[in-house]
Amino acid sequence: MPNAKTHIQAGLLITGITSLGFGLRFRTFNPFKLVLSLGLSVVASRLPDILEPATSPNHRSFFHSFIFGLIVGGLSYYTWRHLQDELTRNEADRVTTFKALILEIVFIVLLCFSVHLVLDAFTKRSLPLI
Repeated sequence: MPNAKTHIQAGLLITGITSLGFGLRFRTFNPFKLVLSLGLSVVASRLPDILEPATSPNHRSFFHSFIFGLIVGGLSYYTWRHLQDELTRNEADRVTTFKALILEIVFIVLLCFSVHLVLDAFTKRSLPLI
């Protein structure tokens, strides 16, 4: 069963890969932004358990459900598409706009939340539908 450490490690891994990928692809890599993203991922990957603390073995409710996972996954994809558009639009300037920075932060939070749910889905108790 994934614990806090596992969720944080998975969040750090996926955020590192994503941030490096975007930074290299759009030539906007910034070590400060990478450190900020990784720090954000530590909190974001624990967010479902912060919203619904594990007070009992059956603590999983709406924020740990398949329905909420689909919502978060859809929002992640939507944010990713807009982030790509924003970075492509500014690629010639090699400047990260404030809008792109906000989109990247939102994307990291949604992505880490999704990774948390995916890890929990593969446990013995899995996730409730709603």
